Amino acid sequence: MSKISREHFSRLLKRLAYFENLTVAQAKSNNLLADYDVSVCPNKSVPKILTLSHAGRDDLCRLTVAPSGDNRLFGFREGSEFHILWWDPNHDVWPEGKIKR
Repeated sequence: MSKISREHFSRLLKRLAYFENLTVAQAKSNNLLADYDVSVCPNKSVPKILTLSHAGRDDLCRLTVAPSGDNRLFGFREGSEFHILWWDPNHDVWPEGKIKR
C-alpha cells in the first residue's frame, strides 16, 4: 500500500533470492511466511480491494522482508508461488494485533 524506497527495494530483492531457497514449511517455521484469512482482516478496505481487483480472493500471504519484521510484502500464494500485491512497511494492510491462520 506504499511506494518502496531504493534501500528497501535492494533489501527486498536480496530477501526474495533468499526465499527462493526455502520451502514453504521452512519459511513458515521461521515466521517469515504467514497465511491470513481476509474475512478477519482488521483493515476493512482489504477484502473490498481483493473482491474488486482479484476475483474475490479471500486469502492473503505475508512475507517478512526485514529481520526485524518491520517490512512486509503481501500477496497471495498458489502452492509455492507468491504473487505480490502490496509492499507494507507501515503495517497498513494487516495492522498489529493481527489474526492469522
